[in-house]
Amino acid sequence: MPMTTARIPYDLPGLPDTFRCPPPVQNVRPPAETTVVVLTGELTGTGRQKSSIDLTTGLGLQGYRAVLLAHPHKPVPAGVREQLEGAGARLQTFQPGRTDFGRTPLRLGAALRALRPDVLIEYSADALPFLNWGRKSVGNPRLIFANRNFCVPSGPLGPLVARALQRVDAIACVSAAVASYWTLAAPYLDQSRLWVTYNGVRVPPAEAYPTPAAARAALGLPAQARILGTVARMVRGKGQEFLIRALPDIVASVPEALLVMAGSGPYEPALKELAATLGVADKTHFLGWRDDIPQILPAFDVFAHTPTLETHRQPRGLHLPDCPALGGEACGRTLPEAMAASLPIIATDSGGNAELVLAGETGYLAGAEDVAAIAEAAVKLLSRPDEARRMGLAGRERAVAEFSLEALGLRYHYLIQTLFGAQPAPST
Repeated sequence: MPMTTARIPYDLPGLPDTFRCPPPVQNVRPPAETTVVVLTGELTGTGRQKSSIDLTTGLGLQGYRAVLLAHPHKPVPAGVREQLEGAGARLQTFQPGRTDFGRTPLRLGAALRALRPDVLIEYSADALPFLNWGRKSVGNPRLIFANRNFCVPSGPLGPLVARALQRVDAIACVSAAVASYWTLAAPYLDQSRLWVTYNGVRVPPAEAYPTPAAARAALGLPAQARILGTVARMVRGKGQEFLIRALPDIVASVPEALLVMAGSGPYEPALKELAATLGVADKTHFLGWRDDIPQILPAFDVFAHTPTLETHRQPRGLHLPDCPALGGEACGRTLPEAMAASLPIIATDSGGNAELVLAGETGYLAGAEDVAAIAEAAVKLLSRPDEARRMGLAGRERAVAEFSLEALGLRYHYLIQTLFGAQPAPST
């Protein structure tokens, strides 16, 4: 059963010790009779869009009439419909207008009137004023804001969004770090509407993964190497450069170490140049963009995710380096994916990473941009295979229990039932 509270891994005045995860409750609305519509735009593979697909899948697994309503400009990627239909959910699309104004809202409204949802889930805060204004015309569904950003809207839309946020039925934050940020940056929020729901990812059966030897052979990697791997878009904020900077120290202690990076993006040439400058180009392998991540993860011995410490809008009076969990990535999807593959983790302590990775149990945490700490953690895990294996298995158990699509769907099931007045389930 998923956790019912999310502990904040830092001490900051004005914040509670924990934020609530939706607790077990008794059903008051049969899922099979409850239509839940998850809204998204494109389906091109960004974190938000993957999250919307996975949430709709999780709700389908819980028996809801779950619909992912999208208005993509490009063709739907292969596998999206199959994933949803396999869980009993479905995808519905409509042709968008040229902008997010005008025809797009009209067509969205027509689609929602046809669906008559009981629950509406939106990922964009900027869309909340329109949805709040129009939801009576589509059956007055419960409205959940799925909040996955360290960014309180400002500018011309800021006051409208602030009013809309006070009218939504629930704000489902993707980590306690996000809930903390919004508590500080948007003090007008009703804390009783804040929940922590975490991301969910597909967790294949352990036997579905290839063996490490097979995965390495498929990638052309040495069978005897000690591999530190990472998967991320190659943009500056993902922090691959700190892994490359740590590599000379890692190789000095573990000569058979290799750094293997999957992903592509505008920062890739700079990363290759940095590896050459530091003399570790022969120890660095670039796999490019991959759509078969579960198949390549077993090739790694250790998984690393080292994003930088960034935020779009820092809460007033807060010095971000004093509280790194309030910047960076809200809840990286790659970490539970790697945990599902039984890999020990090295992650920087920015964003929600310290909630996903249990330091000393499923991996190690290092300060953002702290090359020495990253190198030290990597040397420990690459040179101690028994410890790495123990942490990897603990991470696998945590991924199954807390970060699977089933766990995600169950959290939202409890939240939805709570919004309709459900009472706590009897204790067993």
